[in-house]
Amino acid sequence: MRPGGIAHYCAPYLGALCLLNPPLGRAAETSAAQAVHPERWPRLKPALPRDPDLESRIEALLARMTSAHKV
Repeated sequence: MRPGGIAHYCAPYLGALCLLNPPLGRAAETSAAQAVHPERWPRLKPALPRDPDLESRIEALLARMTSAHKV
């Protein structure tokens, strides 16, 4: 395939993709029915009770980690 051929092959698909997607401004327009309501979410009980010693160890471990390690 010649170098210009790939652009001519992809251009119609790119155009169709742009036409089928709604404008970005429309994404911000959400109705009240689509809004998120965290107060309606189920409340889960943790399987283990909260342990302050374990929590402090986890906080110390996270403090030593870099962002790359956390990802």
